[in-house]
Amino acid sequence: MKRVTKSADETRAFAAELARTLEPGTILLLVGDFGSGKTTFVQGLAAGLEVPDLRVVCSPTFVMMNVYKGGRLPLYHMDATRFADPREVFELGWEAEAERGLTAIEWGEKVSTVVRKHVRILTFEVTGETMREIGTVEEGRG
Repeated sequence: MKRVTKSADETRAFAAELARTLEPGTILLLVGDFGSGKTTFVQGLAAGLEVPDLRVVCSPTFVMMNVYKGGRLPLYHMDATRFADPREVFELGWEAEAERGLTAIEWGEKVSTVVRKHVRILTFEVTGETMREIGTVEEGRG
C-alpha cells in the first residue's frame, strides 16, 4: 500500500481512516526522517480512535511515551529515537496493555528487531513541501 498526501490535513485524514479499521493489539512502527509526518499521522490516528482532546496529541520525544485514553481504543504513542538499546522500549510499561489498544512507535526502525508481534511498518517520505508518501513495508510478523 502506498498513499500520497498533499497536506498535513490529508495525512491526518488518512490516519483517521486507517485507525477505524485497526484491531486492538496492532503495533505501528513509523519510519521516516524528522519532519516526514509521523507525529501528524499519530494525531490522525487519535482522531480516528475518537480521543476526546486532540490538542494533547504531540511528539513524545522527551517523555518517551504518551498514552491517550477515552477513545474507541487506548493509543500508546512512543518515540524510540533516544533508545541506546532497542529493548528499552519494553521498560516503558506499555506491553501489558497493548493488546487492548493501538501502539504507534516513531523511529520504529530502532525497535523493529525486538517488537515482533502484530506489527505493521509504515514508511514516511517527504516528496514535496507539504507532500508525503506513506507506504506499508511489512505486516503481521511474529
